[in-house]
Amino acid sequence: MLNLAHMYDEYHNVKHTKIALGDSANDYTMLQEADIGVLVPLHDGSFSPLDDKRVLKAKYPGPMGWNSSIKEIFHVT
Repeated sequence: MLNLAHMYDEYHNVKHTKIALGDSANDYTMLQEADIGVLVPLHDGSFSPLDDKRVLKAKYPGPMGWNSSIKEIFHVT
């Protein structure tokens, strides 16, 4: 992901903000490497264990959590 993002930034000569959302352990590296990482809760409302204060936590599980997080990041009402 980072190599492609770096190439895209260089091609457009601008720094793009990288946003990543995920809900499980296989998403941890992506969440930590993004400029804005969001951990989405599991369907029971619990979070996969990730001890990184830079990674935000979504308020809702599943698609509702993804949607509300993106709206919050982009200040959409």
